[in-house]
Amino acid sequence: IYCSERIGASQGLEDVRRRVAEQEMEYQRRRRKKKEEVQSKEAGEEKQRKLGFNAHCSQEDQEQVEEVERAFWHTPCSFTPESRLQAHRHLEEQRKAKEADKERKPKSPKTLITAEGRVLNVNEPKLDFSLTEDEDNNRIILDLAVYRHMD
Repeated sequence: IYCSERIGASQGLEDVRRRVAEQEMEYQRRRRKKKEEVQSKEAGEEKQRKLGFNAHCSQEDQEQVEEVERAFWHTPCSFTPESRLQAHRHLEEQRKAKEADKERKPKSPKTLITAEGRVLNVNEPKLDFSLTEDEDNNRIILDLAVYRHMD
């Protein structure tokens, strides 16, 4: 860097500082506008959400929910921290709704003995097995194919 370059840079320094300050103020003004737009949009969506989201819906309601989902994900938006937070909240709500559905579905009790008193064979993990009877040696052989970690 030569002296002439330093002198030229110092002469234009005030102009550059002024332009940077103007650009910074412009950016802050745009961010405030975006935040206000996002807040007003969120307020409208919150009202709509409070009108009634029921996990046990009819087919028609389910289609409407799917339509809202599709509209949410296909609506273009600016890539701002607010929009990313909104997408995150939306995903959290979906996850909570799925968990609530899983909790609401009670598991049916398993019947191991029929009404006649016959015991049922319940092979829950669906493991392959074979039961052979060796009458010559007077023994019963159960061959059970288990997972590797159960050896």
